[in-house]
This record gives sequence, C-alpha cells and structure tokens, in this order.
Amino acid sequence: MIFNNFVPTGSVYYTHGILPFKEAVEAGTEGRVKIEITTATLAPPGGQFEMVQSGIADLAIFSPSFLGNKILLPNVASLPFSGVSAEAGSVALWRTYDKYFRDANEFAGVKLLGLMRFRSKVLFTSDREVTSLPDIAGLKVQVVPGAGAEVLKVLGATPIPHPQVQAHELLNSGVIDGTLTEFLAVVGFKADGEVEHILEFPDGIVASVLSLLINEDRFAELSPEDQQVVLDAAGETFARTLGSELDALTPALRDKMVEQGKTLNEAGSEFLAPVRDGLVELETNWIAEADGRGVDGRAARDYYLEQYQAVASQ
Repeated sequence: MIFNNFVPTGSVYYTHGILPFKEAVEAGTEGRVKIEITTATLAPPGGQFEMVQSGIADLAIFSPSFLGNKILLPNVASLPFSGVSAEAGSVALWRTYDKYFRDANEFAGVKLLGLMRFRSKVLFTSDREVTSLPDIAGLKVQVVPGAGAEVLKVLGATPIPHPQVQAHELLNSGVIDGTLTEFLAVVGFKADGEVEHILEFPDGIVASVLSLLINEDRFAELSPEDQQVVLDAAGETFARTLGSELDALTPALRDKMVEQGKTLNEAGSEFLAPVRDGLVELETNWIAEADGRGVDGRAARDYYLEQYQAVASQ
C-alpha cells in the first residue's frame, strides 16, 4: 500500500504517527501487508481526502478542517474549554467518534482509521504583550482555517486564515501581529524568532484535529485477519502514540522560549470572563449542528469531556 506523506520525516507526525502505524501493520500481518511511504507528496495537504478517495494513494493523514462544514462532528474536541493535553484529547475524541459519530458517516468516500487532536493552541504575538482581554482587540492573528477563526473573533482579534507554514513570512513582513498555534508548530516552522510574547489558555481555547484515512477498496481487499491488524494499529493506538509525544515535547519548547526572553502569561477564567458567553455559544452552536446530523450533541460533548478527564487523570 502507498502511504502519501507531506510532512518532513523528522517531524513528530512522521516519527510518532505514520512510522509506528506502518511498522505495526507490517509486523502484525507478518509482511502480508507492506506500506511504502512516499518521498514526495502526491497532493497538497488539502487534497489528501480526494487523493485517497480516488486511489492515487492508499493511505494519508488529513486535517478535516480543509473540508469546512462537511466534517463537523470531530470539532467536539476543538471547542473552547476542551482541555490542553493532546493525548487525553485524542483518545477522548476517538472514543467519542466510536460511540456517537460513526453512524453519521461524515467521512463517506474513504474509510476513517483514526483521529487525533493537537494540543490546545497558544497565542504568540510579536510586539504587543497580552496581559488582559483588551490587549487582544484589533490584533491580526494568523490561524489555520477552521474553528480557530471563530474563537479569535470572540476574543476580539481579526483572524487571518493561512496555513501554518506561512506564519513566519507573515510575521516577518508585519502583515500579522501574531499566530494562534502550538509550541511545536511555532518552533517547527521557525516562527519563534518573530514572536516575543506568549499567552496560554489553561482550560484550552481551540485545537486542530488530524485524521488517518485509507481507501475503501484497498481496505476491503485485505483478509479479515489483516483488516483487524490495521484497525488495531490505528484507532486509539494512533491517537495515544502521537498525542502523548506532542505532550512530552511541549514543556521543553516552552521553557526554551522563556529562556530566550519571551514573556509568558496565562488567560484563566477571570481573564476570559467578559467573553465566556461568546465562547460557550460556540459549543451551543456545535451541539445544535450535531443534533441536525442525527447525533445527540449534548450527550456527545459530555462524553468527550468525561473521557478527557479519565485519560488525563491516569
């Protein structure tokens, strides 16, 4: 099988996402299934779904946000106050998908093997230190397309939707005042040299979601035994393996930026009190849309939060 790869081979998404999956499948099937990882991408990041659907590649990782509102339900883990941890968020998301979202079939056209959630995003700014909510007003902030833009609007900033890879250039040219992303991304895409201030959200403010996809026909060609090996290597295993590494890497990245002289502030409940109703409204809107897709949105949201706490407390 061909696994399309568009991330650097040194990135955590490759070393703790794609590679462990490949190794587990090949070992578990005793070589009956072999996975070849491409050395160059066969489609842009936003084209991974269609690429797998059409069979150009058999497997890929993909951000559902590229399809806009077509895939809505995994955003249960992107809502404000969904927690910070990538591991707890990823495992809770997969369990919620398995219990509540599977029958909604939002990934029709491909077979969904796994979901994971990144750590909650952090606000990095260049010139303006943010110590209170009014400091955010009017800031032009780059964010990847998706739920982050809605959160920024509630906070009073102006979202500038662009791929994360463009943050460095946009900051350097002064087009934006900051970026809403994760520590791993701001360092990995070398935007850390363009920012001076950091604002963390201890209860979580918004997070991105990643999916693991396989072509339906290729999966159907496998024997039931080998299909089970693939499923076991994906699902909660994929969520926990990648999520735990994102959590493990973050403290050192944060500490390094602080050692470099970046200021670090925290947006707790008092900080966010003036916009709490607006943030909660994002959850209310998601629940209503989930209900419209035949899912008990309130129950799914409560289950996600319950599972998050269960994993986080382990």
